[in-house]
Amino acid sequence: MPSGNSVDNIPNTGAMQTGSVTEFNVDNLQEAVDPGDSDQYAIRYMGYMWIETEGSYTFYTSSDDGSKLTIDGTDIVTNDGIHPVEEQSGSATLASGIHSIEVLFFENTGGEELTVQYEGPSISKQNLPFSILYPCSDMDTDGIPNHLDVDSD
Repeated sequence: MPSGNSVDNIPNTGAMQTGSVTEFNVDNLQEAVDPGDSDQYAIRYMGYMWIETEGSYTFYTSSDDGSKLTIDGTDIVTNDGIHPVEEQSGSATLASGIHSIEVLFFENTGGEELTVQYEGPSISKQNLPFSILYPCSDMDTDGIPNHLDVDSD
């Protein structure tokens, strides 16, 4: 649980567990990692996103409580604080290719929900498909994770 009830205070270290997921289902993930403790927790999703077509994209998070979506290190959607389900959006112009993406979420009692959506060139508003998302990994198998690598991956 982040101090100050803000996604900006979710720690970068000390995770109870790390791994790959195939959906933004905070209930299932929390139950798998820490069964029975569903009132106060935080989740950091990190990876990469493939953008097929260059253009302007709008991203949405709908959450109870706080959430934030960052692309290539830039905050796109901030939906922070303790609140019932609330949707916020933000836009970015993206080149075709791979972009880093991070989604932060925290829960502090009551209901919990996280939905991540997007729309863009020839794409109507929809859930961000995991088919365009990739985990933080070593795509060129040089032993350096992609997010730290400066060569061609």
